[in-house]
Amino acid sequence: MIIGVDGVILKSNQLEDLAFQYCESLAKSNYENFFIGTLFLPRKVIKHFHSIYAYCRMIDDFGDEFSGESNHYLDYAEEQLNLCYQGKPDSLSYHALYKTISEFDIPRKPFQDLIEANRIDQNKKRYNTFSDLLTYCEKSANPVGHLVLYVLGFTEEKCFELSDLTCTALQLTNFWQDVQEDYILRNRIYIPLEDMEKFKYNEQQLWNREYNQNLVKLMQFQIDRTSGYFSKGLELLDYISGKSRIEIAMFNLGGLGILEKIKKRKYNVFLGRPKLSRTDKTGLLLKSVLISNRLGHKLFGHTRH
Repeated sequence: MIIGVDGVILKSNQLEDLAFQYCESLAKSNYENFFIGTLFLPRKVIKHFHSIYAYCRMIDDFGDEFSGESNHYLDYAEEQLNLCYQGKPDSLSYHALYKTISEFDIPRKPFQDLIEANRIDQNKKRYNTFSDLLTYCEKSANPVGHLVLYVLGFTEEKCFELSDLTCTALQLTNFWQDVQEDYILRNRIYIPLEDMEKFKYNEQQLWNREYNQNLVKLMQFQIDRTSGYFSKGLELLDYISGKSRIEIAMFNLGGLGILEKIKKRKYNVFLGRPKLSRTDKTGLLLKSVLISNRLGHKLFGHTRH
């Protein structure tokens, strides 16, 4: 069968190979916290994680990198998603996504929710309560975990519930990494306003990059609460089999590692974006291997239920 995509005529098998190669190159050049590693994944699913990553990366870029035109690009993304579910993808990345959707019978909702989260970002710059922020995370972060679970084949409702805890925690961690950047570059404050009022730290102080004990207490509160979500999310390992458990543990422990970096900076969010070093990542891998079995849970203080 001959298919044309982006003005190029290819045989269907050539098109599929090219589409997944494109997604792989995008993934390898732009790894982020939410992207699952591939070291311990079954080979047959790795390319599908690349296609999911390419979609997530594209939607995120449409929401953040096209000032004044984001809604136009998000409309385009929604049109392309429609074509996928009609079996008529007409671009490389969406052709790969179509293959992934078909292979694992993935519903539309998690993909659509990611688009909606980026639409929210175009208008909503402040969150009054933590509950409001969690509602945003339900669309911006939790769908990614659902997509991962669909590809891995773990689709019990309990798996989704526990995945949501980790994905929400990862999203919150991303916010606490980027407090200064989000405010200065995008005029966004993800720290709940009710918490800023509670700890007596205001927007003018944030603008002035004022580091004081009120900020320390405010950020300590956010990070302690986020750590609790990570701890609860680790229970997902009880529902996952095989080496994929290691990858899931790496998600969780990587986020905790970033929170620990912020703690070591005495909660000063004006010192730049904390990142994990190569040494940190090596230790993270070892810890993930251990924590993905019973011995690991005992060693690191996590109990099974």
